[in-house]
Amino acid sequence: MRPGGCGCVAVWTRREGAPPVVAFHDAYRVAFPDAAPHTPSPRIARLSDPVRLAEEMRKAGSGEVSVRTTSGVWEAPSPEWVADNMHRFYGQFPVYTAMSDEERAHLRLAMKSVT
Repeated sequence: MRPGGCGCVAVWTRREGAPPVVAFHDAYRVAFPDAAPHTPSPRIARLSDPVRLAEEMRKAGSGEVSVRTTSGVWEAPSPEWVADNMHRFYGQFPVYTAMSDEERAHLRLAMKSVT
């Protein structure tokens, strides 16, 4: 960001309020029922708290920081669309990036059944 510029960061305050994340976890459990559940990074927990998010933004060099809570509905065109676009939603998830192509294909099939 350039000096004097504006930025926007969107995070969910609760996992249950993040439909794409819930869909991922549900599909992961279906695709890999014997796998150990994974937990989000502590960094995610830090950013989900409005006060800590503001602190982290200031530490990163932001001058004026305003954190507002809002709500909305996440709508996807179809389960197939979500499955076909998993890389867009989950490409930053370490558990997703660590998967082989075969595992991602298995997860994609499971995603169609849970969304």
